Amino acid sequence: MLVLLDDIKIRDRDTFMSYISNTFKGNEITTFDDLRAVLRSMTEEVEFIISDYDTIEDKSFAEIVVAELNGMSAVRENIKVTMM
Repeated sequence: MLVLLDDIKIRDRDTFMSYISNTFKGNEITTFDDLRAVLRSMTEEVEFIISDYDTIEDKSFAEIVVAELNGMSAVRENIKVTMM
């Protein structure tokens, strides 16, 4: 599964959580705890592709997103993060 995250989808918390919740159908994801729980339960390969990082307006939130995803990829072999 490929999940594209760009400057629009990481614009702010509400936009990001809504997009992620829609991406992982059947899961209501409103917090990073929810996202971690969903990713921990997945066995299929998931690659997060982060593009246009330099144009994200709210860098502090974007840094949190990247840190969370990198943290999950460090403990789960099926989770990968690619910066473009």
